[in-house]
Amino acid sequence: MLTPPGKILASGSPVALKRDLGDGYTIQVLLPSPDDFEKQDSSLVQEILENIRAIAPLAFLSTPSPNHVLYHLKIRDSNIVGRVLGMLDGEVHMKKITSYEILGTTIEDIFLELMAENEAKDESSVDTLVPLVQKPTLVDLPNGRPVSPFVQACTIFHKRLLIARRSWLSPLLMIIVAVAGSCIPLVFIAGQQQECGQQFYSSSATPLYLPYSPILYAAGPSSQVIASPPGIISTLGPSTRSLNVTNALNNATFVDTISQNYHNLSLGGISISLSTGASLVAWEASPPGIRGSSMLNLASNVLYNRALNLSGNARGTPVLIQANYATFPKVVSNTFLYLKWLFFFGAAMVSTFLSFEELLGF
Repeated sequence: MLTPPGKILASGSPVALKRDLGDGYTIQVLLPSPDDFEKQDSSLVQEILENIRAIAPLAFLSTPSPNHVLYHLKIRDSNIVGRVLGMLDGEVHMKKITSYEILGTTIEDIFLELMAENEAKDESSVDTLVPLVQKPTLVDLPNGRPVSPFVQACTIFHKRLLIARRSWLSPLLMIIVAVAGSCIPLVFIAGQQQECGQQFYSSSATPLYLPYSPILYAAGPSSQVIASPPGIISTLGPSTRSLNVTNALNNATFVDTISQNYHNLSLGGISISLSTGASLVAWEASPPGIRGSSMLNLASNVLYNRALNLSGNARGTPVLIQANYATFPKVVSNTFLYLKWLFFFGAAMVSTFLSFEELLGF
Protein backbone atom coordinates (compact mmCIF):
# COMPACT_ATOMS: atom_id res chain seq x y z
CA MET A 1 0.00 0.00 0.00
CA LEU A 2 1.38 3.39 -1.07
CA THR A 3 0.62 6.90 0.11
CA PRO A 4 1.68 10.16 -1.55
CA PRO A 5 4.41 10.91 -2.41
CA GLY A 6 5.13 7.19 -2.90
CA LYS A 7 5.78 6.01 0.66
CA ILE A 8 5.23 2.28 1.35
CA LEU A 9 2.98 1.81 4.35
CA ALA A 10 2.53 -1.98 4.16
CA SER A 11 3.19 -4.83 1.77
CA GLY A 12 2.02 -8.40 1.54
CA SER A 13 -0.84 -10.55 0.31
CA PRO A 14 -4.45 -9.56 1.16
CA VAL A 15 -4.71 -12.54 3.53
CA ALA A 16 -1.54 -11.53 5.37
CA LEU A 17 -2.61 -7.87 5.58
CA LYS A 18 -6.02 -8.72 7.01
CA ARG A 19 -4.46 -11.20 9.42
CA ASP A 20 -1.76 -8.90 10.78
CA LEU A 21 -3.38 -5.47 10.45
CA GLY A 22 -7.02 -6.40 10.83
CA ASP A 23 -8.89 -4.54 13.52
CA GLY A 24 -11.02 -7.49 14.60
CA TYR A 25 -14.64 -8.29 13.82
CA THR A 26 -17.58 -5.92 13.45
CA ILE A 27 -21.17 -6.88 14.22
CA GLN A 28 -23.93 -5.16 12.28
CA VAL A 29 -27.21 -5.03 14.24
CA LEU A 30 -30.56 -4.28 12.59
CA LEU A 31 -33.11 -2.54 14.85
CA PRO A 32 -36.86 -3.11 14.38
CA SER A 33 -37.52 0.31 12.73
CA PRO A 34 -36.24 3.89 12.69
CA ASP A 35 -39.26 5.02 14.73
CA ASP A 36 -38.50 2.52 17.50
CA PHE A 37 -34.88 3.69 17.49
CA GLU A 38 -35.92 7.29 18.12
CA LYS A 39 -38.43 6.34 20.83
CA GLN A 40 -35.84 4.36 22.74
CA ASP A 41 -33.49 7.37 22.68
CA SER A 42 -30.52 5.11 22.03
CA SER A 43 -30.97 3.37 25.39
CA LEU A 44 -31.15 -0.06 23.75
CA VAL A 45 -28.06 0.69 21.64
CA GLN A 46 -26.07 1.74 24.70
CA GLU A 47 -27.33 -1.22 26.71
CA ILE A 48 -26.13 -3.63 24.00
CA LEU A 49 -22.80 -1.78 23.86
CA GLU A 50 -22.32 -2.17 27.63
CA ASN A 51 -23.15 -5.87 27.40
CA ILE A 52 -20.62 -6.27 24.60
CA ARG A 53 -17.98 -4.30 26.50
CA ALA A 54 -18.42 -6.66 29.43
CA ILE A 55 -17.05 -9.33 27.06
CA ALA A 56 -14.87 -7.22 24.70
CA PRO A 57 -13.74 -4.09 26.64
CA LEU A 58 -12.38 -2.25 23.55
CA ALA A 59 -15.65 -2.32 21.64
CA PHE A 60 -17.22 0.86 20.29
CA LEU A 61 -20.16 1.63 18.02
CA SER A 62 -21.05 3.63 14.94
CA THR A 63 -24.44 4.28 13.34
CA PRO A 64 -24.36 4.44 9.53
CA SER A 65 -28.20 4.67 9.40
CA PRO A 66 -31.05 5.12 11.92
CA ASN A 67 -31.85 1.42 12.25
CA HIS A 68 -28.32 0.03 11.64
CA VAL A 69 -25.71 -0.04 14.38
CA LEU A 70 -22.15 -1.28 13.94
CA TYR A 71 -20.37 -2.65 17.03
CA HIS A 72 -16.62 -2.80 16.43
CA LEU A 73 -15.20 -5.46 18.75
CA LYS A 74 -11.52 -4.63 18.16
CA ILE A 75 -10.73 -8.28 18.82
CA ARG A 76 -10.31 -11.49 16.79
CA ASP A 77 -10.53 -14.10 19.53
CA SER A 78 -13.08 -16.70 18.35
CA ASN A 79 -14.14 -17.58 21.90
CA ILE A 80 -14.93 -13.97 22.78
CA VAL A 81 -16.73 -13.46 19.47
CA GLY A 82 -18.79 -16.59 20.15
CA ARG A 83 -19.85 -15.23 23.55
CA VAL A 84 -20.91 -11.95 21.96
CA LEU A 85 -22.96 -13.81 19.33
CA GLY A 86 -24.62 -15.87 22.04
CA MET A 87 -25.61 -12.68 23.88
CA LEU A 88 -27.07 -11.25 20.64
CA ASP A 89 -29.04 -14.46 20.08
CA GLY A 90 -30.80 -13.73 23.33
CA GLU A 91 -31.59 -10.19 22.16
CA VAL A 92 -33.09 -11.56 18.94
CA HIS A 93 -35.11 -14.10 20.94
CA MET A 94 -36.53 -11.28 23.12
CA LYS A 95 -37.28 -9.33 19.90
CA LYS A 96 -35.24 -6.34 21.01
CA ILE A 97 -33.33 -6.46 17.71
CA THR A 98 -34.39 -7.80 14.34
CA SER A 99 -31.18 -9.52 13.25
CA TYR A 100 -27.42 -9.27 13.32
CA GLU A 101 -24.52 -10.07 11.01
CA ILE A 102 -20.82 -10.50 11.71
CA LEU A 103 -18.43 -8.70 9.36
CA GLY A 104 -14.71 -9.25 8.95
CA THR A 105 -12.08 -6.63 8.29
CA THR A 106 -11.86 -5.73 4.60
CA ILE A 107 -8.77 -4.62 2.72
CA GLU A 108 -10.42 -1.20 2.28
CA ASP A 109 -10.72 -0.79 6.08
CA ILE A 110 -7.02 -1.56 6.49
CA PHE A 111 -6.09 0.95 3.78
CA LEU A 112 -8.15 3.72 5.37
CA GLU A 113 -6.75 2.97 8.83
CA LEU A 114 -3.15 3.05 7.55
CA MET A 115 -3.85 6.33 5.75
CA ALA A 116 -5.29 7.84 8.95
CA GLU A 117 -2.31 6.68 11.00
CA ASN A 118 0.10 8.11 8.41
CA GLU A 119 -1.65 11.48 8.43
CA ALA A 120 -1.55 11.52 12.23
CA LYS A 121 2.20 10.80 12.15
CA ASP A 122 2.74 13.58 9.60
CA GLU A 123 0.88 16.09 11.76
CA SER A 124 2.80 15.10 14.89
CA SER A 125 6.11 15.34 13.06
CA VAL A 126 5.27 18.89 11.96
CA ASP A 127 4.33 19.89 15.53
CA THR A 128 7.62 18.59 16.92
CA LEU A 129 9.61 20.07 14.03
CA VAL A 130 10.81 16.69 12.83
CA PRO A 131 12.60 17.16 9.50
CA LEU A 132 10.50 16.16 6.51
CA VAL A 133 13.40 14.23 5.02
CA GLN A 134 13.17 11.63 7.76
CA LYS A 135 12.52 8.18 6.25
CA PRO A 136 9.30 6.53 7.34
CA THR A 137 9.50 3.35 9.34
CA LEU A 138 8.70 0.34 7.13
CA VAL A 139 6.43 -2.37 8.42
CA ASP A 140 7.96 -5.80 7.94
CA LEU A 141 4.99 -8.07 7.23
CA PRO A 142 5.17 -11.82 6.57
CA ASN A 143 3.51 -13.38 3.55
CA GLY A 144 0.37 -15.46 3.97
CA ARG A 145 1.05 -19.12 4.74
CA PRO A 146 -0.44 -21.76 2.43
CA VAL A 147 -3.18 -23.84 4.03
CA SER A 148 -3.41 -27.55 3.30
CA PRO A 149 -6.60 -28.97 1.71
CA PHE A 150 -7.23 -31.05 4.85
CA VAL A 151 -7.24 -27.95 7.07
CA GLN A 152 -9.54 -26.16 4.60
CA ALA A 153 -11.93 -29.13 4.62
CA CYS A 154 -11.95 -29.19 8.43
CA THR A 155 -12.66 -25.46 8.51
CA ILE A 156 -15.55 -25.79 6.08
CA PHE A 157 -16.94 -28.72 8.06
CA HIS A 158 -16.72 -26.72 11.29
CA LYS A 159 -18.59 -23.81 9.67
CA ARG A 160 -21.34 -26.12 8.43
CA LEU A 161 -21.56 -27.61 11.89
CA LEU A 162 -22.17 -24.17 13.34
CA ILE A 163 -24.82 -23.51 10.72
CA ALA A 164 -26.48 -26.86 11.48
CA ARG A 165 -26.72 -25.90 15.16
CA ARG A 166 -28.74 -22.83 14.22
CA SER A 167 -30.78 -24.48 11.45
CA TRP A 168 -31.26 -28.17 12.29
CA LEU A 169 -34.57 -28.79 10.50
CA SER A 170 -33.13 -29.14 6.99
CA PRO A 171 -30.50 -31.76 7.94
CA LEU A 172 -33.14 -33.67 9.92
CA LEU A 173 -35.53 -33.75 6.94
CA MET A 174 -32.64 -34.81 4.70
CA ILE A 175 -31.91 -37.78 6.97
CA ILE A 176 -35.62 -38.73 7.18
CA VAL A 177 -35.99 -38.69 3.38
CA ALA A 178 -32.88 -40.85 2.95
CA VAL A 179 -34.02 -43.39 5.55
CA ALA A 180 -37.58 -43.49 4.14
CA GLY A 181 -36.32 -43.88 0.59
CA SER A 182 -34.21 -46.86 1.68
CA CYS A 183 -36.68 -48.62 3.98
CA ILE A 184 -40.10 -48.16 2.31
CA PRO A 185 -39.20 -50.21 -0.83
CA LEU A 186 -37.93 -53.05 1.38
CA VAL A 187 -41.31 -53.22 3.12
CA PHE A 188 -43.29 -53.54 -0.12
CA ILE A 189 -41.00 -55.99 -1.94
CA ALA A 190 -40.56 -58.26 1.09
CA GLY A 191 -41.63 -61.82 0.30
CA GLN A 192 -41.72 -61.24 -3.47
CA GLN A 193 -39.95 -63.41 -6.00
CA GLN A 194 -36.31 -62.28 -5.96
CA GLU A 195 -35.61 -62.04 -9.69
CA CYS A 196 -36.22 -59.43 -12.35
CA GLY A 197 -35.39 -61.31 -15.55
CA GLN A 198 -37.59 -63.01 -18.13
CA GLN A 199 -38.83 -66.48 -17.36
CA PHE A 200 -39.47 -68.69 -20.39
CA TYR A 201 -42.26 -71.22 -20.33
CA SER A 202 -42.45 -74.22 -22.62
CA SER A 203 -45.11 -73.61 -25.27
CA SER A 204 -46.17 -75.70 -28.24
CA ALA A 205 -46.23 -74.27 -31.76
CA THR A 206 -49.51 -74.34 -33.69
CA PRO A 207 -49.26 -75.17 -37.44
CA LEU A 208 -50.89 -72.50 -39.61
CA TYR A 209 -51.20 -74.48 -42.87
CA LEU A 210 -54.94 -75.11 -42.73
CA PRO A 211 -55.16 -78.78 -43.84
CA TYR A 212 -52.65 -79.74 -41.09
CA SER A 213 -53.73 -77.18 -38.50
CA PRO A 214 -55.85 -77.98 -35.42
CA ILE A 215 -57.78 -74.80 -36.29
CA LEU A 216 -59.63 -76.78 -38.94
CA TYR A 217 -60.90 -79.36 -36.43
CA ALA A 218 -61.65 -76.70 -33.83
CA ALA A 219 -63.94 -74.96 -36.32
CA GLY A 220 -66.09 -78.08 -36.74
CA PRO A 221 -66.63 -80.66 -39.47
CA SER A 222 -69.13 -78.47 -41.32
CA SER A 223 -66.72 -75.58 -41.64
CA GLN A 224 -66.14 -74.49 -45.20
CA VAL A 225 -63.62 -72.41 -47.07
CA ILE A 226 -64.94 -70.13 -49.81
CA ALA A 227 -62.61 -70.12 -52.86
CA SER A 228 -62.60 -68.12 -56.10
CA PRO A 229 -62.02 -69.05 -58.92
CA PRO A 230 -63.27 -72.62 -58.60
CA GLY A 231 -60.56 -75.24 -58.02
CA ILE A 232 -57.89 -72.71 -57.01
CA ILE A 233 -57.22 -74.49 -53.68
CA SER A 234 -56.95 -77.96 -55.29
CA THR A 235 -53.70 -76.81 -56.96
CA LEU A 236 -52.01 -77.48 -53.60
CA GLY A 237 -52.38 -81.23 -54.11
CA PRO A 238 -53.84 -84.07 -52.03
CA SER A 239 -53.39 -82.25 -48.70
CA THR A 240 -56.47 -80.09 -49.41
CA ARG A 241 -58.85 -83.07 -49.59
CA SER A 242 -59.67 -82.60 -45.90
CA LEU A 243 -60.96 -79.11 -46.59
CA ASN A 244 -64.67 -78.47 -47.19
CA VAL A 245 -64.32 -76.02 -50.10
CA THR A 246 -67.21 -74.01 -51.54
CA ASN A 247 -66.32 -72.56 -54.92
CA ALA A 248 -67.40 -69.07 -55.98
CA LEU A 249 -67.62 -68.27 -59.68
CA ASN A 250 -65.75 -64.96 -59.52
CA ASN A 251 -64.60 -62.30 -57.07
CA ALA A 252 -68.01 -60.56 -57.05
CA THR A 253 -69.74 -63.81 -56.13
CA PHE A 254 -67.05 -64.39 -53.47
CA VAL A 255 -67.68 -60.97 -51.87
CA ASP A 256 -71.46 -61.44 -52.03
CA THR A 257 -71.25 -64.92 -50.43
CA ILE A 258 -69.07 -63.63 -47.59
CA SER A 259 -71.34 -60.61 -47.01
CA GLN A 260 -74.49 -62.75 -46.79
CA ASN A 261 -73.16 -65.69 -44.76
CA TYR A 262 -70.40 -64.23 -42.55
CA HIS A 263 -72.41 -65.08 -39.43
CA ASN A 264 -72.32 -68.78 -40.38
CA LEU A 265 -68.70 -68.97 -41.53
CA SER A 266 -66.16 -70.25 -39.00
CA LEU A 267 -63.08 -70.12 -41.25
CA GLY A 268 -63.20 -67.70 -44.21
CA GLY A 269 -62.03 -67.79 -47.79
CA ILE A 270 -59.64 -66.59 -50.48
CA SER A 271 -60.20 -64.96 -53.88
CA ILE A 272 -57.28 -64.69 -56.34
CA SER A 273 -57.24 -63.00 -59.74
CA LEU A 274 -55.53 -65.32 -62.26
CA SER A 275 -54.59 -62.41 -64.49
CA THR A 276 -53.11 -59.95 -61.98
CA GLY A 277 -52.49 -62.09 -58.89
CA ALA A 278 -54.53 -59.68 -56.72
CA SER A 279 -55.75 -61.52 -53.65
CA LEU A 280 -58.65 -61.00 -51.29
CA VAL A 281 -58.62 -62.89 -47.97
CA ALA A 282 -61.52 -63.15 -45.51
CA TRP A 283 -61.41 -64.83 -42.09
CA GLU A 284 -63.39 -65.25 -38.92
CA ALA A 285 -61.74 -62.86 -36.47
CA SER A 286 -62.72 -64.02 -33.01
CA PRO A 287 -59.84 -63.90 -30.46
CA PRO A 288 -57.03 -64.74 -30.61
CA GLY A 289 -57.33 -64.21 -34.40
CA ILE A 290 -55.14 -67.16 -35.47
CA ARG A 291 -57.54 -68.06 -38.29
CA GLY A 292 -56.57 -64.90 -40.14
CA SER A 293 -52.90 -66.00 -40.18
CA SER A 294 -53.99 -69.47 -41.34
CA MET A 295 -56.05 -68.08 -44.27
CA LEU A 296 -53.15 -65.78 -45.26
CA ASN A 297 -50.84 -68.81 -45.24
CA LEU A 298 -53.29 -70.69 -47.49
CA ALA A 299 -53.37 -67.78 -49.97
CA SER A 300 -49.55 -67.51 -49.87
CA ASN A 301 -49.20 -71.21 -50.76
CA VAL A 302 -51.61 -70.86 -53.70
CA LEU A 303 -49.76 -67.82 -55.06
CA TYR A 304 -46.33 -69.42 -54.53
CA ASN A 305 -47.17 -72.65 -56.37
CA ARG A 306 -48.91 -70.69 -59.15
CA ALA A 307 -45.71 -68.64 -59.58
CA LEU A 308 -43.65 -71.85 -59.72
CA ASN A 309 -45.95 -73.26 -62.41
CA LEU A 310 -45.82 -70.09 -64.51
CA SER A 311 -42.00 -69.90 -64.29
CA GLY A 312 -41.51 -73.57 -65.15
CA ASN A 313 -39.85 -74.35 -61.84
CA ALA A 314 -42.67 -76.52 -60.50
CA ARG A 315 -41.81 -79.90 -59.05
CA GLY A 316 -43.78 -83.10 -59.12
CA THR A 317 -45.56 -82.25 -55.89
CA PRO A 318 -46.56 -78.78 -54.66
CA VAL A 319 -44.10 -76.95 -52.41
CA LEU A 320 -45.83 -75.93 -49.21
CA ILE A 321 -45.04 -73.03 -46.85
CA GLN A 322 -45.79 -74.51 -43.45
CA ALA A 323 -45.64 -71.71 -40.87
CA ASN A 324 -46.23 -72.10 -37.14
CA TYR A 325 -47.65 -69.89 -34.42
CA ALA A 326 -46.33 -69.63 -30.84
CA THR A 327 -46.98 -67.13 -28.05
CA PHE A 328 -44.29 -64.77 -26.77
CA PRO A 329 -42.58 -65.76 -23.51
CA LYS A 330 -44.21 -64.36 -20.42
CA VAL A 331 -42.50 -61.71 -18.32
CA VAL A 332 -42.24 -62.14 -14.56
CA SER A 333 -44.98 -59.98 -13.04
CA ASN A 334 -42.72 -58.72 -10.25
CA THR A 335 -40.40 -56.97 -12.69
CA PHE A 336 -42.50 -53.81 -12.85
CA LEU A 337 -42.94 -53.84 -9.07
CA TYR A 338 -39.17 -53.76 -8.60
CA LEU A 339 -38.78 -51.05 -11.24
CA LYS A 340 -41.37 -48.87 -9.51
CA TRP A 341 -39.61 -49.02 -6.15
CA LEU A 342 -36.24 -48.62 -7.85
CA PHE A 343 -37.45 -45.30 -9.27
CA PHE A 344 -38.78 -44.34 -5.83
CA PHE A 345 -35.43 -45.10 -4.20
CA GLY A 346 -33.55 -43.19 -6.90
CA ALA A 347 -35.79 -40.13 -6.50
CA ALA A 348 -35.29 -40.17 -2.72
CA MET A 349 -31.51 -40.42 -3.10
CA VAL A 350 -31.41 -37.59 -5.67
CA SER A 351 -33.48 -35.38 -3.34
CA THR A 352 -31.12 -36.19 -0.47
CA PHE A 353 -28.04 -35.46 -2.56
CA LEU A 354 -29.41 -32.08 -3.71
CA SER A 355 -30.29 -31.15 -0.13
CA PHE A 356 -26.85 -32.19 1.07
CA GLU A 357 -25.24 -30.19 -1.75
CA GLU A 358 -27.25 -27.10 -0.80
CA LEU A 359 -26.40 -27.57 2.87
CA LEU A 360 -22.67 -27.68 2.13
CA GLY A 361 -22.96 -24.69 -0.21
CA PHE A 362 -21.38 -26.37 -3.28
